[in-house]
Amino acid sequence: MFDVKDILEATEGRLLKGKAETAFVGISTDTRRLKRGELFIAIKGQNFDGHDFIEEARSKGASGAIVSLNKDWAGLKQNDFILIAVCDSIKSLGDIANFHRSKFDIPIIAVTGSNGKTTAKEMLASILSKTYGVLKNEGTENNLIGVPLNLLKLTSVCEIAVLELGTNRFGEITKLAEIAQPDCGIILNIGPSHLEFFDSVDNIRQEKLSLLRRLGSDGISVVNGDDENLVKGAKSLCAEVITFGLNSDCNFRASGIEEYEEGIRFILNDRYRFHLKILGRHNVYNALASIAAGSLYGIEFDEMGEVLENFKLPYLRMEFIIADGIRFIFDCYNSNPLSMASAIDSLKDLNASRRKVIIAGDMFELGEGSPYFHKQVGRQAALAKVDILVGVGPLSRFILEGAQEEGIGGKSLLHFENSVDAAKALKDILKEGDLVLVKGSRAVKMEEIKKCFTTFFTH
Repeated sequence: MFDVKDILEATEGRLLKGKAETAFVGISTDTRRLKRGELFIAIKGQNFDGHDFIEEARSKGASGAIVSLNKDWAGLKQNDFILIAVCDSIKSLGDIANFHRSKFDIPIIAVTGSNGKTTAKEMLASILSKTYGVLKNEGTENNLIGVPLNLLKLTSVCEIAVLELGTNRFGEITKLAEIAQPDCGIILNIGPSHLEFFDSVDNIRQEKLSLLRRLGSDGISVVNGDDENLVKGAKSLCAEVITFGLNSDCNFRASGIEEYEEGIRFILNDRYRFHLKILGRHNVYNALASIAAGSLYGIEFDEMGEVLENFKLPYLRMEFIIADGIRFIFDCYNSNPLSMASAIDSLKDLNASRRKVIIAGDMFELGEGSPYFHKQVGRQAALAKVDILVGVGPLSRFILEGAQEEGIGGKSLLHFENSVDAAKALKDILKEGDLVLVKGSRAVKMEEIKKCFTTFFTH
């Protein structure tokens, strides 16, 4: 329960209507999922304004709403409907979540990085659930709305929390960490994602490192030990830094990595054998980060090995499907240069009885360097000796240019403006035995290719 007095204390808001003794059963920002008795927070977004849904929230049973001080609410006559006015409704959501978090003396682990956040979060939550009651973000709710809403789900049964923190703006990680107050910070990797807003990879690194600045005095950082600059930055901010990676001086080191269609095997610290039934060499890093954090909270290596062997990747991440003898890898939840390179490396390591095909969609938010990064994808595909390279979307023309510069002939290069057209055309091109990687940003709707392919080849 959340009462009005606590809300006013957390937000420094002004009570416009209603009684301070009122209590709410929960908090909501979405009238489509609002439950009777909840407090509705009216958030103004890019494509909507929550203030336009106040009356709908009230009619659906909301007991009150947090609204902007800048609007006139004299016309709302229902005196039993609580109205609390604040300067910034998104900030007030974070303030309420922080107030609620302060009531729970439990460890919170925050996970960030340019790639792999959701996978690593899910891996670690699965490991910790062997011993603890775990709270985690639902899906990819990792921003200034999603993280607070998940923190508000903390109850007495929660013994530890694993929260994924995302960013595409300067200062967002700092705000999220101030809300969540984590005890352990994990930084998986640093790569050229959201460059349109950060200008340089070094700026991205500093943004991710800001997580560690908000750890408590006893905070522990777990970082990718193969990134020297990241380790150096972490050690300047944290007394205790645990590293994972492939370098010999990492605290948690993988060696003997074998990747095949059924998964990946690796040896931890020359002693413990792990088997993942998922694709993607990059997932070794996600597993190492999860193992390192799990060990901090007392989970034994054999228990972690059992969990990881049965771990299933989240939706549209290195998803392996066979249809009519054609093997597809769908890794199209999202895409940036680092994740694209990792996916191409995985394809290169797998055997194909016939041809290797890459269907690569546009990558977004890369700023002025976008043509360069797309050309790099084409060069990587050429070096991986793919037989057919398909570009989807206007930016993917640069992918094909990069491939041509590395010597791939024109007949092996195809371009389509959208994913559905690509799928329809490839229906007659792909053959039994082909190994096909489908990779691109969500805005290109590469998941539509999966729908088309599975429809074409399984019916």
